[in-house]
Amino acid sequence: MNGIRLVALALLTGTSAVATPALAQDAAPSWSIDAAASDVYVVIRNDTNASLARLGHDHVIYASTFSGDITWPEQAGGACSVEIRVPVQKLVVDPPGLRAKAGLDDNTIDDGQKDKLKANMWGRSQLDAESHPDVVFRSTSCPGGVGKVEVQGTLTIRGVSKPLTATLDVTVSDGAFRARGGFKTTHEAHGFKPFQGSPFGPRNQETLSFSLDVRATR
Repeated sequence: MNGIRLVALALLTGTSAVATPALAQDAAPSWSIDAAASDVYVVIRNDTNASLARLGHDHVIYASTFSGDITWPEQAGGACSVEIRVPVQKLVVDPPGLRAKAGLDDNTIDDGQKDKLKANMWGRSQLDAESHPDVVFRSTSCPGGVGKVEVQGTLTIRGVSKPLTATLDVTVSDGAFRARGGFKTTHEAHGFKPFQGSPFGPRNQETLSFSLDVRATR
């Protein structure tokens, strides 16, 4: 009976009953991520309480490429989802210009030391790139709309997923989507310890500070 009434209402009002799915789809568009125009990185700081801390450095680890899917309605409400997948072996240490953007000084390391740092980062005691090739963020709840929003989701590092909330500033203009913000997690939350080269050497702090500036188009 409900179906008959809907058809009758459509005939009386001159509308089409098949237009509803299209409207729902328009309310929650899919966006294509432009990784080349985006910045995704994590800041790892030197633990100043460690032995020989003076030999350590703060670093910014940059996702040179990533992929994902975004469904985001321009008005709050409706279907909404975010997934970002970063290949571990595409992470770059202290690329030119990014340390300043991340609020770090210019006290970096030479290219040979960067290569060694990447090898350590990909190793089994850290990100274990061979067994867990991607770092993945997936939303579990997001509001859509623009302005300051909170996206709840899970972050998976080396196969261990933990819930978190990312606070983002979202803008949508002329078919372009942009989300800027970040979140923090810890090594411990994902089942590993901050890197330390030797028992008496410098080590990283526990906190991992992620920053996102993601751009996408329709």
